[in-house]
Amino acid sequence: MLRSLYYKFWYPATVSSAYRGAQLKETVMTAKSHKSFHSANKKEPTNVKKTTIEGTVEQVLFESKDTQYSVLKVLVQRSSRKELEGTTLQVVGRLGAQENQKLISIEGTLTESDKYGKQFRVKEKRLRRNNPVIKVQDEMLPVNSKTDAETIEIKVEKVLYTSKDSSQYAVMQCVKKDSLHESATDLPTSFTVVSHFGALNSGAEVVLSGKWVHHKKYGLQFRADNCLKGLSSLEDEPVRDEWLLQTIETYLCSHTVPGIGPVLAKRLCNHFGTRIEEVLEEGNIENLLKIQGLRQKSARALIDHFQEKGALRKATLGLMKLGFPLSLVSRILKSYGIKRSLFLIENDPYFLVEDLKGVGFKKIDRIARSMNPNFAIGRYRAAIKLALRAAVKEGHCFLYLGKHVQNSSKQSEAELSLSYQVKQLINDDFEGEELQFNQEQFLAALEELKKSSDIVIYSAAEETCVYLRQMYDYEFSLGTLLKKYRVGPNYILSNSPTLAREGLSLEQLKAVEEAVFSDSRLCVITGGPGSGKTFTARRIVELWKAKYGPSKIALAAPTGRAAARLAECTGLAAQTIHRLLEYQPRGEQGGVFKRNKKRPLDVEAVLIDEFSMVDIEMAFSLLSALKSHTKLVLIGDMFQLPSVGPGQVLKDICLSSQYCVIHLTTNFRQQMQRSSLIEAALKVRRGVVPNLTTYSSSHIWDLYQSNVLSSFFSELQTDFIMIEEEDPSKAVSLLHQLLHKDIWTQSNIVPYHDIQIISPGTKGAIGTIQLNRSLKQQLNPKALHHEEHCFVSGSNSLTLQLGDKVFQKVNDYNRDVFNGDIGVVEKFEKKHSQSSQLVVHVRFMDRIVTYSSEDVVFNLSHAYALTVHKSQGSEFPVVFIFLFPMHYTLFSRSLLYTAITRAKKLCVIIGTKKSLAICVKQSKEFRRNSLLPHLLEA
Repeated sequence: MLRSLYYKFWYPATVSSAYRGAQLKETVMTAKSHKSFHSANKKEPTNVKKTTIEGTVEQVLFESKDTQYSVLKVLVQRSSRKELEGTTLQVVGRLGAQENQKLISIEGTLTESDKYGKQFRVKEKRLRRNNPVIKVQDEMLPVNSKTDAETIEIKVEKVLYTSKDSSQYAVMQCVKKDSLHESATDLPTSFTVVSHFGALNSGAEVVLSGKWVHHKKYGLQFRADNCLKGLSSLEDEPVRDEWLLQTIETYLCSHTVPGIGPVLAKRLCNHFGTRIEEVLEEGNIENLLKIQGLRQKSARALIDHFQEKGALRKATLGLMKLGFPLSLVSRILKSYGIKRSLFLIENDPYFLVEDLKGVGFKKIDRIARSMNPNFAIGRYRAAIKLALRAAVKEGHCFLYLGKHVQNSSKQSEAELSLSYQVKQLINDDFEGEELQFNQEQFLAALEELKKSSDIVIYSAAEETCVYLRQMYDYEFSLGTLLKKYRVGPNYILSNSPTLAREGLSLEQLKAVEEAVFSDSRLCVITGGPGSGKTFTARRIVELWKAKYGPSKIALAAPTGRAAARLAECTGLAAQTIHRLLEYQPRGEQGGVFKRNKKRPLDVEAVLIDEFSMVDIEMAFSLLSALKSHTKLVLIGDMFQLPSVGPGQVLKDICLSSQYCVIHLTTNFRQQMQRSSLIEAALKVRRGVVPNLTTYSSSHIWDLYQSNVLSSFFSELQTDFIMIEEEDPSKAVSLLHQLLHKDIWTQSNIVPYHDIQIISPGTKGAIGTIQLNRSLKQQLNPKALHHEEHCFVSGSNSLTLQLGDKVFQKVNDYNRDVFNGDIGVVEKFEKKHSQSSQLVVHVRFMDRIVTYSSEDVVFNLSHAYALTVHKSQGSEFPVVFIFLFPMHYTLFSRSLLYTAITRAKKLCVIIGTKKSLAICVKQSKEFRRNSLLPHLLEA
């Protein structure tokens, strides 16, 4: 009896199971009804008989890599049911991997559900042998060598493809009429016509002018250059503008118009064509009610919207017709208003590249040239400013003018030349002499920018340097400020016996005396890991406390983590430089420091740690906020990677002979037992490949399978090893095994908190993007059932769950968090009880920072794996570094040096010895354009 109850009631129920995050999902269908997973919302098929459709994939909505299940948005071109032709269907089934604009032929049944609407469920996929749809980029060869255009009479049988952009590209299936040209008497009965003036209406009889071409893949086709005239009763029928209709349809279904969705928008456009705007402006509701499914309430709302918001609607549609996407149109109108937006775009659309973040030059360039090809000066002006801003992001303060306008015998490197960068922007992807780099227009744009003070052209020695005005002010003002701290090349370090050694080396003792008792206002202390920088800073602060008092001392660092370490070692409060200078944000354009020349810091001594991460702008802001007598101590490692921002201030000061600079060379950490990490770092800095203790990956696998890896790591006689592996994918698999927490119990290491993965780049199998995805599943798996949410911004997305390690990508002055801060997702919370919008609470050190759902993707990324630049300024007990040839373009000696000095207890390199050697031997550091060394010596 129990068995009969089991098979009758319990077994047919739908069961979904998952075990420990495995990707196993089973759905047992109800035996009685045999309905599918969506059966609760699905109606019976509207047509039990199988239907065949052929169409173009407009969008891939979903793909499963495991089950080959796909959900596609397909534009139906042919079907066994004529009413489906020209409509867009959602196609679901086991279709495998698909791609946009691919033509598919499938067989299935048409269903409709309350939840998902009309769907085409695939029973069988049939691949078409011949695909008549082509793209404009495909190569077409003339049938013969004749250059004269031919004219043919045709009747449009069906529109196969229309471009959604402004190119007006279309492909039509046509049948022949009586030939108007003797050479065309042997035309095939049915053939393909390719045009660039939009698609014609089905059934239209017209005369076309063009050439017969033979496509390598699609065979004989007629490439129509012009539509000469219509025939018979269709002569006066207007050409259907499919691209314009698509623009109007996009606007209607963008939720801007209440009550109108994608289905009704398509029906409206199909029924009225390009006259839809006139119909809506007339306000005759009876015309609209002819549309199937459009209710009177929605029709009235549609008319009211067009009449009440006529100016906004016309501006929106007008900009969209020019080629601006709806998302950008909304930003433009919101930022500048309707009238000003239209005025600015009409006069110079290139201003958008300069004013709005995320607006690409190529997109605006194409739109501007379609509006008016005479925007030449504006085009070069925007390209110049864009090239200079891009150079600043790469760490340069300026670009050299370049060989196109300079006759100097000394040529700058191509990538550091403004003319070269502008030429790349101007010539990229374009053909024709009128679009090639024009020296006269380039010089005219430079002169305009110079007169408007947007740029500064400065001649130094034999070079001509082009600055953005702001960068020129920062660099030259910083040079002026630093000159006040010079002590000269003949300065002798203090040698007074004021202090007892107290465990300090002679170098440390001189550093403390210079920082506390000498007359020099600036003291720079530089040294590698283990050289005693932290201990020296502690001793300096102790003496400052006795001399000035704690309230007259300021300690700071570029990042929150570095500031926390400084506070821990000195016992005195430390903060970020931004917080020290009381940064006041002012919208998207940045902000100001409330502490400046007019309102300096009320302190007697300032100590800045990790100064190698400080760029030109921050250094200028810091020195501007100091009184004339304030003592300044800068601590950092000049051999690490330079700052993310422009310049390399610490290195320039250290290499100058004008300042009090103490180099700490004694290796205290090396004196500890088993320590070889520091010695290896120093060898890398000198360009010597370190002789590391090396293990093969197969040996580590054997130890893992024998369950002895825990004792292996706890009994290591060195703190720096290398695991050799040639295959990046195998290296990732090995890493996952090495991160099991049981392996590190004897070493008192918790992988989630104490182990950091570092990679040179973001892309590839060992790039930080892929590593973060896989490491998240291991270190914070879904099996823990933590709350999880996905945040989307444009084409980017980020999925976060409670407990995720996250990294602050940009300086966010409103929230007082900065590039490099690492935190943990602590809580999700709804803004309002009835709202679906979430806020994310992230704990950074000792405080919680809140992000709105719109700001998450822009600010945060996962921090399970970091690039070398992102890890700079932080230290971790254990560091794993990936070194494989795929990132060789990023390799440099300073990059490897920075990476291995992030480790405090153990550093493990996984990769190839060849990659290690390339890193060490790559002595050519990336050159940064900066005149600060010249200014310091002048």
